[in-house]
Amino acid sequence: MVFPTSMTKSARYYPLWLFLLAFSIRAPLAWADDIRYDSSISIESTLAVGVSNDNSDLARLTLLPSFEAKTRSGWQAQISLRLERFEGDTGLGTLETFDPVSKPWDINDKTFLEVERATLTWRKRSTRITLGKQTFAWGVLDGIQVTDRFDATRKREAIFIEQRPDRIPRWGARAQFRNSGIRWDLGLLVDGTGDQLATLGSTYEVQAPRFRAGVSNNQALPEIDIISSDDMTFGIKGTSRIGKSDISVLLIQGPDPEPLFLFRENVIEALYESRTLLGATFQHAEGSRVWRFEIASINDQSINTSRNSLSIEERSRWLAGIGLDWDLPNNTFLNIQIGIDHISGDQLFRPNKDVISTIKLQKSISNDSLKLSAELIGSLRENDGTFRPAVAWQASDTFYLQCGIDMVWGDTEELIGQFSQTDRVWLKATWEF
Repeated sequence: MVFPTSMTKSARYYPLWLFLLAFSIRAPLAWADDIRYDSSISIESTLAVGVSNDNSDLARLTLLPSFEAKTRSGWQAQISLRLERFEGDTGLGTLETFDPVSKPWDINDKTFLEVERATLTWRKRSTRITLGKQTFAWGVLDGIQVTDRFDATRKREAIFIEQRPDRIPRWGARAQFRNSGIRWDLGLLVDGTGDQLATLGSTYEVQAPRFRAGVSNNQALPEIDIISSDDMTFGIKGTSRIGKSDISVLLIQGPDPEPLFLFRENVIEALYESRTLLGATFQHAEGSRVWRFEIASINDQSINTSRNSLSIEERSRWLAGIGLDWDLPNNTFLNIQIGIDHISGDQLFRPNKDVISTIKLQKSISNDSLKLSAELIGSLRENDGTFRPAVAWQASDTFYLQCGIDMVWGDTEELIGQFSQTDRVWLKATWEF
């Protein structure tokens, strides 16, 4: 995809926004008594070497400094930054998909600085009010997004990351409280940031026509103009505990962070159309096993269709997923999940139904300091997938080392198979101070 790379006027004043943000967070605490401060920094170094070619090579350094202040009266302020620099073809992802209020400052074409999180929270008993840049993790499944569709996510490395989804914090407000035995969670986002995508020519540039406005991967795309949404996102979730089970019902209304495409005068516009999601989750603990289930319905899901070459139409969409977490003997953990994504109608650039399965097996050794894992992710409809064995070593309280292999198979026009040329060996070291 072709995305403009020029720095916007708002991004030029990013250091000023950082100063004003730090002052606004500190100000409410300035007159409080007994303030406790804490600060930390995390340094992540990631290296990857392509197996079949060097397009998967990566060298990335990430600095995550954070500052926190708390008072006994229930106030808490937190700010954390993300400074990243990379070498190789993986890249840092699109910056144009960010709302101007959240757009990282691109220091140069290989380095950017971003406000990762900035919140001011007041808490009293079971009530918590949070203002600022934050995330909403509402699903119960691990990486399969059924009801977990409040946040925008980073997709610059597709699904080949340790924690999925990789959420992008956005500006807004949140209220959490308990009433009549029900835990309520309300959120309002004023930030139109969409999913961060891989840039043109990078390792994980999408190849499947479903993500390219129906254009085959052997055809060049015209320039893409990204149109950020001005609409707010609202969500409400109620959770009740019955015995050993947690049951939630939720609603999310606002722009879908996944873009749609429309041709206008030899330019493709990427748009973020609003939709309303109604969903429910179920979680039940039974001995060493935890069962999880989610279901969601979207009656006004906008999607690209091939009618009139390329158009946007509203269709009915439903999603469902079930998962099992199982603590096996000898410090072994098993996670099995399956998810279904169905869209009604014809003339789509994707199948009507996607069926995704994930299996992850993990073995802990030496008091959890060493962990061996293997993950299998597959599309049952298209028979493509990836196998990801890995080793993680907690060397000390401040140093963590991981290494693994990503092996991918399938056709280049399939959901996972589109990345079949990105097999790689990777190494990640993390220092925390």
